[in-house]
Amino acid sequence: MTTKDHVARMARPIVVSSSDKGGVGKSFVTRCLAHCLCLWNAKWVGFDGDSQNSHLARFYSKVTQVDCHPLKTSEDFDRLLDKIEGVDASTAILIDCPAGAGSLMMARGQRMQALADHLGRPLYRLFSLDEEDDVLMSMKREAAVFGLGNVVAVLNGRFGPPEIFLLWQRVLKDGSPSMREQVLAAGGKEIYLPPLPPAPRMAVRDARCPFHEAAGATANLSFNERMNLEEWLTEMEAAFAPLKELF
Repeated sequence: MTTKDHVARMARPIVVSSSDKGGVGKSFVTRCLAHCLCLWNAKWVGFDGDSQNSHLARFYSKVTQVDCHPLKTSEDFDRLLDKIEGVDASTAILIDCPAGAGSLMMARGQRMQALADHLGRPLYRLFSLDEEDDVLMSMKREAAVFGLGNVVAVLNGRFGPPEIFLLWQRVLKDGSPSMREQVLAAGGKEIYLPPLPPAPRMAVRDARCPFHEAAGATANLSFNERMNLEEWLTEMEAAFAPLKELF
């Protein structure tokens, strides 16, 4: 095996959580993946691009290195690429972009993809979906830059059961296959994230700790709240399990 082949085999992914729309649970979904990376003993670092709602920095900076790197301009994005290049190839990279970052992804996404290819790192796009079409429109726009084969579509159960995501499943007006069919046909993945009950969700938020710590004594949950959190963790971990092979 050549040195180049060895580096390619050990290079870990870059995962970008991005959407033009706020309030769809993008950062919460990123935290779920961060939890699973820790569960899988995957070595990872984070870049938190959301200066207003920095979930990765708030909840995981004590677990691994998380760099607060607001993404507002092309210059911000280019500095992020420089930082990515400096991360050891054996370490996965998790990037949480702010809402409204779609224009940056369109302007600089090709360069990010080229950097990932240069480093031999797979690049995956993490989308949190609600029942509306804003996120799907963003996914479709950015397909011109990234394609659809690297999409991980997370149906956020906070908005309802899988069957309510009609626009994700519906044939498009021009007769084209649904976005779901297009993503899956291209090799992308679909996950249904079960909803976390409000009481433990708020307790975890207030404790500012990772989910696994909240299930212990950190979040000061009642017995019933802790049981609800532990049941949800089991379901969430099972939902994300198909991604383990990527890391």
